[in-house]
Parts: sequence; structure tokens; C-alpha cells
Amino acid sequence: MQRRLIGLVILILLLCLSWMSHAQEDGLNLPTEFYVLLNAGQVQRIGLGSTGVTTITPEDAFVLDFAVAPDGDWLAYRTEEGLSLMRISAEAAPVQIEGATADVPAIRGQGDTMAWTPDGGALAYTTLYGARVYFSLTRTFTDVPISPLRHLVWSPGGTYLAAEAEGDIWWVYRRDASAMNLAAAVPSSRGFAWLDDARFVFAPPEGGLIQLDMANANTQTPLTATDTVYALPVLQADGVMAAFAQDEIDGETFSFLQTFTLDGTTAAPGERSSAPVDLAGARWAPGGRLMMAFREGTISLLLPTTGDSFPLPIAEAVAYGWGAPRPPSVTAFALSAEAYFRALDLNGILQVWRLPRNGLPPETLTEATEDITEYAISGNTVIYLSAGGVWIQPLNGETLRLLSAADATAREVAISPSGATAAFTTDEGVFILPTSAAVDAPAAEATDSPDAPERVPTLTNSATTRYSRPVFAPNQDALIVTVQIDADTELQLYDLNTGQMLGIGRYPIAEWLPDGRLLAYNADRTEAYIVDPFNPQATTSPTLRVPFPLQDATLTSGGTVRALLTGDAASGPSPLRLVEVPAAGGDPTQVAVAGFLGRAHLSPDGTFVGGITPTGSATGTLVLYSVEANQTLSLALPAIVTDFRWAAG
Repeated sequence: MQRRLIGLVILILLLCLSWMSHAQEDGLNLPTEFYVLLNAGQVQRIGLGSTGVTTITPEDAFVLDFAVAPDGDWLAYRTEEGLSLMRISAEAAPVQIEGATADVPAIRGQGDTMAWTPDGGALAYTTLYGARVYFSLTRTFTDVPISPLRHLVWSPGGTYLAAEAEGDIWWVYRRDASAMNLAAAVPSSRGFAWLDDARFVFAPPEGGLIQLDMANANTQTPLTATDTVYALPVLQADGVMAAFAQDEIDGETFSFLQTFTLDGTTAAPGERSSAPVDLAGARWAPGGRLMMAFREGTISLLLPTTGDSFPLPIAEAVAYGWGAPRPPSVTAFALSAEAYFRALDLNGILQVWRLPRNGLPPETLTEATEDITEYAISGNTVIYLSAGGVWIQPLNGETLRLLSAADATAREVAISPSGATAAFTTDEGVFILPTSAAVDAPAAEATDSPDAPERVPTLTNSATTRYSRPVFAPNQDALIVTVQIDADTELQLYDLNTGQMLGIGRYPIAEWLPDGRLLAYNADRTEAYIVDPFNPQATTSPTLRVPFPLQDATLTSGGTVRALLTGDAASGPSPLRLVEVPAAGGDPTQVAVAGFLGRAHLSPDGTFVGGITPTGSATGTLVLYSVEANQTLSLALPAIVTDFRWAAG
């Protein structure tokens, strides 16, 4: 019954958000995934869009509190036995990182009792005696002995930890390596909001809003006059600050949302709502546009501009939280190359979409009647697997064509740069065939197609040898395939003209560079090699050697290799880091921190990183990071995408 009731949350949220989108020009949406801790001790996730409701914590764990890491995939939770970490997307068992010394929260339901730093490097959690911090890189702990706390919030850069105690007292601690040192105290404030990594705003009960600058000897600057008492200040995603102005009317106190424009030393008043808002149990959602009100075990969606409240059918909640914050959303991007992804069309079918480089919104490319499971693009042609067939979709308005029937094991489609030759694999091996063999099939079924092509004899699987991952060369009639021979894996080059195979080396995977060389990786992806496929023996040492796995790499026009590095997957969340090294080799230098992106890929010129959040999911929000602008943005629509990739350079 509880699962069925909580499932209704999605419907209510969609109805509420649909109403709001008509009420306001820009509309509103859930800022990220929503999580609820039930009285039964389990955490459930309410995903975006049609993702649905999922119980994410183990059935045998009675959870006391939890926090989702900034990558959206790692989850920290406490039980009476201790503190554990788990990956939401993985089937692996949770890892307990601390026992009874993890303690328990002194107060629940009034704020975040667990909080990750924005980079995922530290986790703070309240205890009966104050707070405790776990540092994931060094795997060490430190205590913050102080009065019982009810709410924790890190500064945007993770330098400071603000902690709220009973009586509206705020303590601010500075992180110094693996120590936490008291840096500031606010005797009483009706709310707290970070402006940046060193400045915050608080609302004293005497009235006004005050900025405190930690980087300037804790200098306090009044931002507004003291003739108005404010509550719950917040910095919204667009840089506008908001707070609730308190008015006395007939002896009662009412709260009205007031916005402000900040100029560093003052806050100029903006719009003020005309409808009062009941702030009992109310807290801001990420982004500062929406609120949740938690009262006596029930959760309500609260609209701060109108005061309207929509109770959710969750009667036994003890706490709630949010997933990884989403970057500001836009409808299009100006990019250095076109990009592609899959997403649902208006009929709920998974199609291939194109994200133009010229700043126009994304567009649907394909017209499949069933979900597309695999695809590849070359020039103005898309090849894809759908409805039991291999299909060719010209992008110049020509008719959709059916290339071949394909069994249920078909995968890994590929197409040559000229669009004249296609390939795909099955459990039997690699199939290669000319695209001219396709037949016009505007309404055909896969069973109406020509017979499936014969396997390439040289690329036929056997009991000891398996061929996979065909990728066509950019400038010659050849393709590379990954070959598994018993327990060994290597790359081989297949000559389309002669049918001969040429061994390249024991690299499990490689990518073609525009000049016809290969960027190949070793087994654990900690080394990258630039290899001439016709003279592989000339490569004797890696171009790039790094301590953590390479997510992706590219050769820039400036002759350097740029690569994305993941962190230690066993220790907790770690942001992607972009490093660079000369093509001739050398020590890598860090270029940027690209944040938390799953299935991330570098643009061909290395100036953009595209991926999906949350990191461990096969689908999610499309996010792009600009290296030059050091800016991260997300795509507003479609809200859920999968397998993002760039057009070839």
C-alpha cells in the first residue's frame, strides 16, 4: 500500500508543475531527483520524468539518515551499526566505512543531518555531541564537538561548513586539510545562505539582511535596512537573492517573498509577492525556486510566490533530501561540433536526436517505429538497430531504407565515412555489407528485408576467438576490430579491399584520429598510446600515463592530448578532471575540473565535455561543460537523454 501511495507522488508533482508552467512564463520543474526516508527505515527515490519510484537502500538496512553525493550516484547512509557508502547504480553491496563511532543524528526532519562537499571529498554528519566529518581521499575522520545540530550546509567550494544549532545559532567551520576549525559564529539568524565560497547572508531577528565575508576578516555588511525582519534567505540559480519579509497584520505575522538584486554591498529590492506563505517546516529546494514543507510526517510541495501547498501522499516520512544539483538549464548550446543522443519522441519511442553546433535547439533525426537500441552516424546518414532490423536513415530527405534483418544479438553498428559501407556484430561475428544493398521501406517490416548478409569469414566467432567493436577508418578502406583470443584481448586492422587482418597490439579498445592513427588504451585505461596501425611496432611507450582510469581523450589541433580522468571508483565520488600532455609524451598538467558527468566525452577539439547526470545512470539530464568559459549548463528539453556522443572531428 505504501509503495502504491508514494507512486502517486509523481502524478501530483506533474499536475502541480503543469499548473505552474501555465501560471508563469518560464515555468518550474523539479530541480533534481527527490528522496524520502520512510518510517520503515528505507530510502525511496522519485526520479525525474517517467523514471518512477525506486527503493534504493538494502532491505535489511534500517536507515537513520542519508545524503546523496554531488555525482548523483554515491549514497551515504547511517544505521545503528554505523556509516555506509553505496553506489545507487551498482549491484555491489554497500561498504561500511565506520562503525559505532559514526553515532546517530541528534535531530531529524529539521534540516540536512548529512552533507557532502560539492567536490565529494568530504562528508559531514551530525552526532549527539555535535558533528563528525569523513574525508574520503585520506579516509580519516574528525570531530566537531558542539551543541546538537539540526542542519549542515557546505560552502560552494567546500572550504567552510555551516551548522545550525537550536535557538537559530549558526556556527561556521573552516576546512584545513583534515581538520575543522571554528571560523565564525552567528548568535541568531532566521536562515542562512552562501553567496560564494567565502561570503554568506544571514537574517538577524532584529531585522535586515547582513553579508559576512570570511575572506575579509569576517567583515559584516548590511545589505538592507533593519526596518523589515526577513527569514530563509536563498541565492537562486540565476544569481537573484530572495527572502521572506515578515509583516505584522492585526497582530499576526505573515511572510511574503521578496527578491533582491545584489551588487556586492547592497541588495536592491525587486518583486514582492502579494500572497502570504506559511513557512512552518518549509525549506528551499535546490535552485531556490521551489520549497518543500515537512510537517508531522507529511511533505507538501510549496510554491513560494503564491503560498499554494500541495500535500504529497506520504504519511510516514521522517526525512527527505535531494539528489545531485542540476546546472542552469538552457534550450540550446553554441558548440565546437555537432552532437547526438537518444531520447523519446512525442510518441514515446526512443529516437536519435541531433544537437546542432550553431546554437539551435535539438531536433529528432530518425523515424523509427520502435525504440532504437544502437546507432552510428556518418555525414548525412544514420544507421540504427530497431524492430529486428538494420535501418539506413538519410538526413537529406530521402526515403528510410531497410538494410538487413538482424537477430536479437545484433549490436555495435558502424558506418564508413563515405556512408557506402556498414557493419554490425552479433554473437556469430562481424557482418560487413554495402549500404547500396538497402531497400526502400517506408512502411516495411524487418522481415520484408533481404536476407541477412553473410558473415565475413575472417571475422567469424569461434570457440576461442570473438570479434567485436568494428570502427571504420577516417581516411582508408579499413576498420579496426577488438579481438578476444582465449583470455587475451587485442586490436586488429581489417583491410576491406584484401580481406586481410593486421595485428596492432594488445589494446582492448582504440579510437581513430583524423590523420589515420589510433588513440589506444591499455586494459585498465591508465595509459594512452598514439599508434600507427600500419607500423604499430614503432610505438614503444605511452603518450599519457595517469593514476586513475581515462574516461576519454582526444588529439587537439595544437598537437596535445587532452584526457578526462575519473577518480578512485572505490573510495567515493570524484569529479572528472581534464589534463593535457604533448603528443610526444610527458607529464600531464591539469586544465580544468569538469565536475560530475557520467558517460562523458570530449569534443574533437577538446574544448567541451558532454555527459549525463546522475553519473551512474544510463539515462539522465544532458550536461555540457565549456573548458574555455569554465561553465556548466544542462539541456532543458528533452529532460531525459542517453548515450551522448560527438560528431567525428
